[in-house]
Amino acid sequence: MNSLAKFNEYLDKRGFHKTKQRDLIAAHFLNLKKRHISAEELYFNLVNKYPFIGRVTVYRTLKLLTDAGLAEESQFGENHLHYESTSNLHHDHFVCTNCGEIIEFKSLTIEKQQEDLAKKHNFDVHLHRLEIFGTCEKCKKGEK
Repeated sequence: MNSLAKFNEYLDKRGFHKTKQRDLIAAHFLNLKKRHISAEELYFNLVNKYPFIGRVTVYRTLKLLTDAGLAEESQFGENHLHYESTSNLHHDHFVCTNCGEIIEFKSLTIEKQQEDLAKKHNFDVHLHRLEIFGTCEKCKKGEK
C-alpha cells in the first residue's frame, strides 16, 4: 500500500473527511524531492497552482500526516518546524546555524555505538535522532 493510501486509511479509521485539498497537500508532500520543508514553504509551493488551498489546511494536513506516522517533525533550532516523509531511511543531520542548510548523513559507526550504549545500559530505544549544529562549508568561506 502506498503512503497516500495509508493516509486515506488513517483518515477513514479516525472519522476524518477525505477532501480534495487534503489529497493534494498530502500527495505533494509525499512526492517531494526536497526532504525537509516547513508548512509555509509547502503552502507557497501549492497556492500558486491551487489557490483554493488554505494555509490552515496545510498545517492541519501536516499534523495528520505526522499523527499517521507518515511525516516527522524537526525543529533544527528555528522558530518553525520542518517536515519530512518517514518513508526515507533513517539518517542524521548537520544543521548550519548561519544559513539553515540541512545536510543529511548516515553513519553505521554512530548507529552501532548507539546500539552498544543502549545495550550496555539495558535501555530500549524507541526513537532517536541526531542533529549536529554548526557552520556549513559555504558559510565558512563567506559564500552565503
